[in-house]
Amino acid sequence: RFQPAIDNFVLNLQRTYNATGVSEFPVIYNTYQCYLKDVPDRLRTDVERSERFDYHFGAKLVRGAYMESERALAKSLGFPSPIQE
Repeated sequence: RFQPAIDNFVLNLQRTYNATGVSEFPVIYNTYQCYLKDVPDRLRTDVERSERFDYHFGAKLVRGAYMESERALAKSLGFPSPIQE
C-alpha cells in the first residue's frame, strides 16, 4: 500500500540524479517485484517516462520475496491475487 508513494519518490530522484546532463549512467534504481501482475505495465510506463524526461532508467528486477504474504493479504481483504499465475 505504500509502494506507489515509494515509486513516485524514486522516479523523482531518478529525474534529478539520473539526468543525462548529470550522469553518464543511472545512479538511482527502482525495484520491481516481478511476481506482481502490474509490473510489465509499470516498467513500460517508467521507461517511457525516462525517455520523455531525458534521464537514465535504472531498474532492479527481483523475483519476489513477498509472494505468499501478498497473496494472503489480498485473500483476507477479499481482493483478487496480485500475483502472476
